[in-house]
Amino acid sequence: KTFIMLHNSNEKQVTTRNLVLGTSLILISNLIYVGNGYIVKWTELKAPEIALVRGVVQIILFGGLVWKSRQESQQTEKGSLSLPTVLLLALYGFCVSSSSFSFLAAVPFMPIGDLIVVSFTSPVFSVFIDRVILKRPLTWLSVLLCFLIIAGSVLVIQPPFLFDPNV
Repeated sequence: KTFIMLHNSNEKQVTTRNLVLGTSLILISNLIYVGNGYIVKWTELKAPEIALVRGVVQIILFGGLVWKSRQESQQTEKGSLSLPTVLLLALYGFCVSSSSFSFLAAVPFMPIGDLIVVSFTSPVFSVFIDRVILKRPLTWLSVLLCFLIIAGSVLVIQPPFLFDPNV
């Protein structure tokens, strides 16, 4: 089976195999993400220590993959990254690093369950940033789903100013 997905007005064919593989990789990523929070909570490690080790491992692992990919692509076609592309990659790296570091730094300040629920509210921000930056219209479905994410988060976290802590 083949699915057609529209992204930036380009049609891409996605096979069922790729859809299952992509979904599996996201689930593994989420498990690792949650696991990192528990490791920080259960150990005496601090966020900068974990961020340093994670950064070194990522540089070695992904740096090697990028280098190999660039070597293969240079054999078939000559080209280099433009300055705007390099700047966007640097900005992306900074944002991802800041997000990971903020998550790890927040672990000592709140229960791990609440932290994970809050960290998985990112689709809400994505929908509204998508509207502001890419000028895509908000659909009723996306607004409804964002509301459900926020309502679900409030029900899971149960902030004391909304829920009686003595109950």
